[in-house]
Amino acid sequence: WNSTGGYDGNGAYEFSSADDTIVVPDNARYTLSNEYTILAWINPDDIADALKGIMGTFTGTNGFIFNLRNTASNDLAIWTGGTWIYGGVSIPEDGNWKQVAYTRSGTRGDFYLNGTLASTIFTATAITDGGDLRIGDGGSGWADNDFYGAIDSVLIYDRRLSPEQIKAIYNQEKKIVREE
Repeated sequence: WNSTGGYDGNGAYEFSSADDTIVVPDNARYTLSNEYTILAWINPDDIADALKGIMGTFTGTNGFIFNLRNTASNDLAIWTGGTWIYGGVSIPEDGNWKQVAYTRSGTRGDFYLNGTLASTIFTATAITDGGDLRIGDGGSGWADNDFYGAIDSVLIYDRRLSPEQIKAIYNQEKKIVREE
């Protein structure tokens, strides 16, 4: 924990080893069978070409993984329903904080970077029941692909946030998220 870190200077969790994982006990709220939004602020270290699990509930067969893909450009990706979905959104490891998000409505999935829609796919799936929510890796069935860097303000909604709401969170405007 770095009390002066974070995208807003109010603290963030730092992940620098395989043991640096935050585990939140399993909860039915992580089974997102309809619309949903997954969002976090990240500041990845310079470790190119390595899978980096931001968060997940993957148990080996069920759950989800929200991660950076092992490419030189660290593409944003999500695993749900037995399928990898790649957004084609490059996340630079430049020492700056980035807000990353993924929303689902039906078969539409939207990847966001810094409050802006960056990519849309039409093969989105529901999140099946997984295990504990693990921040800093992808879940108990994917724990070897750890995130190195810092993570702040992990949010999971059981609804699809609008582009305006994603932008409002990026701009730290909380009112619009609650009212829509």
